[in-house]
Amino acid sequence: MTYLVKPKIKKKPFVPSPPVQMERLLVRKGKNVTLSCKAPENKIQYLIWSAPIKQNQRSGISRSGNIADELGSRNSLKIKKRHYLKNGMHVQISDLIEVTADHEGVYKCIALFYQQAQVVTVKTVEIVVVSGPPPKEEDEERNNGVKVDFH
Repeated sequence: MTYLVKPKIKKKPFVPSPPVQMERLLVRKGKNVTLSCKAPENKIQYLIWSAPIKQNQRSGISRSGNIADELGSRNSLKIKKRHYLKNGMHVQISDLIEVTADHEGVYKCIALFYQQAQVVTVKTVEIVVVSGPPPKEEDEERNNGVKVDFH
């Protein structure tokens, strides 16, 4: 007689990721923005930027898990995506080209770690699109250090 015995697999306890501070970025309409994120190469399965979640949307990630797919399918926005390895780190870059109000929102760089089997937010950036002349440096200081990108 043969018996099948299921192996017992010990699961690691869930350890929540530390809170990620959000960076706020003011971007002039029509300019370009580069979102960059990195995580250790040997510890992650994937690393992506999620699209901002809109009010009538459940998630900022498309079925393919790709910011360019999600934003491009919704708004026909220009986005270039790059991913490479550098010094043992995964680097994920998304370039938002000719920014419009449709680009506004909170973007999250998320990673799936092998050992934790959970999605972790690595970086969070809020993009605020502004029009008109760029503010002066002293205005930025009065705005609590909000970064201003008018490249």
